[in-house]
Amino acid sequence: MCSVSGEGCNGGDRTQPCRVLGCYDDHTQLDVNVSQRLTHNMRLYGDVLDLTNAPLRYYVGTPSRPIQEEYYRWWAMFGLRVDF
Repeated sequence: MCSVSGEGCNGGDRTQPCRVLGCYDDHTQLDVNVSQRLTHNMRLYGDVLDLTNAPLRYYVGTPSRPIQEEYYRWWAMFGLRVDF
C-alpha cells in the first residue's frame, strides 16, 4: 500500500503529477484463535497473535531498502466470556 501526494491525485489539477510518499512492504502474520463453549452462556477462549514475528516495513522507491522496520513480537490473550 502506497501513499501519494500531488494536485492530480485527488481530482485536482491533472497537470501536476502524483508523488509517491512511501509504501508498506508485503506483511503476513500468523494468528491463532480458539474457543470452547462450556455452558450455554460461558465460553473459554484464547488468542495468540503474530506467531511469526513478521516485520512491518515502510519504504520509498525499492522494497530492499526500507526506511522503517518494526517488530511487534507475539502476544496472547486468554479468558472466560460470560453472556447474561
